[in-house]
Amino acid sequence: MKVRTAHPDILYTLVQTNDAVLLAKQVYSAKLNIPYLIGTFQATLPEFKNALGDVQNCWTGVNSYIMGLHAKADATEPKLFPAGDEWEAAWRAKYNKEPEYMEVGSYISAMLALLAVEQANATDRDHVAAALAAQAHDTIMGSSRFVPSEIALHQAFGKVIDFQLQKQGDAYKSVIFYPVERADGKLQACPTE
Repeated sequence: MKVRTAHPDILYTLVQTNDAVLLAKQVYSAKLNIPYLIGTFQATLPEFKNALGDVQNCWTGVNSYIMGLHAKADATEPKLFPAGDEWEAAWRAKYNKEPEYMEVGSYISAMLALLAVEQANATDRDHVAAALAAQAHDTIMGSSRFVPSEIALHQAFGKVIDFQLQKQGDAYKSVIFYPVERADGKLQACPTE
């Protein structure tokens, strides 16, 4: 009731995927007419999209990976970090499905950790952390460079992609609107009644 009477221009949510699905359905069925619906990376997840159908229209999110970004291969480790299109095609061929965010992140994290162990020639925490901090690789999640951030001692991927789910034909696409150099569309206000 409070949200309806406030007539907000933006609804920002920070919830787990199942809660995001429920909230999206409630916002839609209550016809709250909020121009900008903002979540996090859950809008890229199949369970979010599959559960919502047309309700997913207009939801905005942030992520470090969105399929089809056409990322370039890493100059020093192209076999481990090939171009995005090549990596995604290899994933589809091996697993007969699209790669999901957690799978991409797990693969990249494992490769970075194994490279650090190899570089450090050790497995203890301090040596591996120092080796991770010395790394810099281009991956399908962006440039990996472990640096301190506001939330972590070693944040590998500090740059995110802002996107909005927009209907194109019979499907919904993650339209990137920021950063500008990667944009393939513009942020749109959600239709209101």
